[in-house]
Amino acid sequence: MRCGCAYNARGPDSLARMAVIGVHGGGARPPRPGESRALFGRARLAQGLLALGILFSSVGSAYAQASAPRSVDHGSLVPNVRPPEPLDMPVVYPTGATGEGRVTLHIVVEADGHVSRAEPQEGDEPFRAAAAEAALRFRFTPAERDGRAVAAKIKIEVVFTPPEPEPEAQGGAQPPPVPQASQPAARSQDSRTPSTPAATAPGAAGPGLVEVRVIGERLAPDAQSLSRAEARMIPGAFGDPLRAVEVLAGVAPAISGLPYFFVRGAPPGNIGYFVDGVRVPMLWHAFVGPSVLNPATIDKVTLHRGGYPARYGRYAGAILTTDTVVPYSDYQGEASVRVVDGGAMQTLPLSEDGRSAVLVAGRYAYLGPVVTSMMSNGGIGYWDYQGSARVDLGPRDRVGLLALGADDDLHYGNFRTSTRFHRIDPRYEHDFSDDSHLRMAVAFGTDRTESAKGAVYDTVVTPRIELHQRFGEVLALRVGNDAIWDSFHLDPGSLKYRQLVSLLGLMGSREETTFGSYVDLTWHPTRDVWVSPGLRGDLFHSQGRSLVGIDPRIAARFEVTPTLALEHTLGVAHQSASFIPGIPGAEVMSVHEGLQSSIQASSAVELRLPEHSLLSVTAFETIYDNLADPLGTEHVISWNADQAGERVNGACYGLEVFYKRPISRRVGAIVAYTLSRTTRSYDRISTLASIDHTHVATASLVVDPGNHWLLGMRNSLLSGIPTRVPTADGPIYDGSNRTPPFFRMDLRAEKRYKLGERASFSIVAELLNATFSHEVTQRSCNEEKCTESGIGPIVVPNVGVEARY
Repeated sequence: MRCGCAYNARGPDSLARMAVIGVHGGGARPPRPGESRALFGRARLAQGLLALGILFSSVGSAYAQASAPRSVDHGSLVPNVRPPEPLDMPVVYPTGATGEGRVTLHIVVEADGHVSRAEPQEGDEPFRAAAAEAALRFRFTPAERDGRAVAAKIKIEVVFTPPEPEPEAQGGAQPPPVPQASQPAARSQDSRTPSTPAATAPGAAGPGLVEVRVIGERLAPDAQSLSRAEARMIPGAFGDPLRAVEVLAGVAPAISGLPYFFVRGAPPGNIGYFVDGVRVPMLWHAFVGPSVLNPATIDKVTLHRGGYPARYGRYAGAILTTDTVVPYSDYQGEASVRVVDGGAMQTLPLSEDGRSAVLVAGRYAYLGPVVTSMMSNGGIGYWDYQGSARVDLGPRDRVGLLALGADDDLHYGNFRTSTRFHRIDPRYEHDFSDDSHLRMAVAFGTDRTESAKGAVYDTVVTPRIELHQRFGEVLALRVGNDAIWDSFHLDPGSLKYRQLVSLLGLMGSREETTFGSYVDLTWHPTRDVWVSPGLRGDLFHSQGRSLVGIDPRIAARFEVTPTLALEHTLGVAHQSASFIPGIPGAEVMSVHEGLQSSIQASSAVELRLPEHSLLSVTAFETIYDNLADPLGTEHVISWNADQAGERVNGACYGLEVFYKRPISRRVGAIVAYTLSRTTRSYDRISTLASIDHTHVATASLVVDPGNHWLLGMRNSLLSGIPTRVPTADGPIYDGSNRTPPFFRMDLRAEKRYKLGERASFSIVAELLNATFSHEVTQRSCNEEKCTESGIGPIVVPNVGVEARY
């Protein structure tokens, strides 16, 4: 999506006028008796609810427009986008030049306000080069979308006029002109509209903003996003956006404090992880630790809870995407030293014109030797690295590179395991025009998990190609193809015969290929209506068998009033066999059980409140068929091939409430509440899922009391899970007899110190589970007695220093 805003500047004392002008922005096992009818009956119910929601939304939107007429501007789909405002724009008349010169440039203003790219479009030398060089020194307040800083592409015009003759100095000598830095631009009374900046230098007129295009895409319906700036202040997340996902609605942790989640009833193995479009096998170190990405490299994380865009596929649950920062065109960096690890990030410009830059980052855990010295039979260690590069080959061509990897090592007594993965993803982008964009990429990777008894390996290649084409201001088309080629290898090591037979049946050596194609349309006939139908098809091939998944999807958004919007999604998703995430190379191969599938539907009401606050209420239902979920049915993770390959049906339905107020308003808050019911059925068993939480609530509050302090508190509440009860047909989970609810409080304090204009450092203290709470994770009852097992209290303190320069 791209949003264009036009300005007319009438002089340094006049206010710029803004007018928004454009927004672009298979095969499965046979159903058991009665299952097919119930499944498709529920599907018809979901489709009917969506159809009714779209009908009422359309009527409501039309009624709102009729009762309160507004300017029908086809491009104004994002009324809460604020363009960048100029702060400092120094320009010097080039030495040796004569006469007047005009130069038009396209510049990219990053989310921190600096200019990372300046591309002259019109103008003659030497003014052309002088304007491009000067633009890289400009500073802005960044563009904002929904109160969050985003990058923006701006078209500016720099007008050079010859210096006025200086009055003769005493004695007849004329001093040479001395360039002067510009003054910060005055603010208009309307904070959304920038005023014309003051004169930038003798002989240089202040650039007038001509067009603003916000880079990025509209957040898809039924998705929630956290920027790095928001996530780093959430207590209990340790500054890590990927650990902060737990505060979003619809998310229920498998165990509180651990970064593995059920999202709307989908187990962790049915949630896909993507980093800049690259699929990765794990996102957290040592199964429980920090993310495998240095937080300084993360721009934002987005959780697609259901009905996600067609370009994502092959997962029957949710999609968790991570967008990394674009390498800056100047020297910037961050470093952190904590109790458990240390890390750093540095950007390096490769050219003076800002067209090329690289980013390198990494983290290393030095707690391993400490733990080993304290525990004679245990130890832990991890490290990771990230790198990215971008090179502009010209106005319409760019190449880039993403590289990342991680290594973990755990041992305790006779148990020892190590995991490692690497990904490298070169990509090429070409703009056929301002409305047509092509992107090609291919990711290469290796995964490995080793233990004292054996190892599994995977070599993976993932090519991708996508074309995005806009047709005027109303319609956009996205088409693409992607594929995955995996070569799995099992090294049995010292496994005993019985263990080996089971493991060979679960994840033996083999090759697998998956081919996918997708298409989606974005249609916005008016400023208040946005509809996006999509279709995805995947061909899964393994061990001589092919399975096909056809996934239609549709999403819609209706702006009923300037502050009220309605969203609806409906989609189908298919996935091959799955186990649990976080184990590189350990992919199960039970293709003969067929594809897992889900039907996902949701309807939401979104209300924009004062002070950039946002409130949303979402009703949802997801129906699962042929699901692999030993954790949700037996509350165990088994390496037994028969048990891990068992399939079940299920559903999850409920209501989600989400409220967010940005910290930029001095008091920030994120509140999420989920009321839900998760069920499983197989053979003659119909029961609650073992992980069913009726209530999941979290409330995070961050206060800025001034003097560079930030104080935060987070409260989390999980209602108890049902009790396991044996029956003649098998175990069921009784919702009338649950474990005690679990409550946890996390605390955070930060003090920031400035070191000059750009550099600063912070001292951060954090405490996970300040209430020292113990969580009951399982209860089983029989005719004689009930037994409980639990975990904790797990209390994790953290003290660290973070520096930025």
